[in-house]
Amino acid sequence: MVYQVKQGEVTNEQWEEMKKITQDYVCTQCGGELTIHTNAEKGTLEAGCLNREHHGYVERATYTQALRRGEEIHPAIRDRIERKMMPREELGRAMNSGRR
Repeated sequence: MVYQVKQGEVTNEQWEEMKKITQDYVCTQCGGELTIHTNAEKGTLEAGCLNREHHGYVERATYTQALRRGEEIHPAIRDRIERKMMPREELGRAMNSGRR
């Protein structure tokens, strides 16, 4: 599935929707970034993968989702997520233990 609009008929609302798609989703087949590009054959603007054989997109995973799946993420981001996930009592103890 590719979001497409006739090139001469793009409204601001459709343009914003295409921008949101490229920010929030990735290609279903390769996981690559989506772009807004011209399809000269159809005379349309499309939001989708640059590989024209790929169709569809899925919601981009958050860092929290990646961490829960066991994927490697930047240590500073991982630490912030882990602090937010820590119960308040443990967080207080962890912060107080560092003050001694």
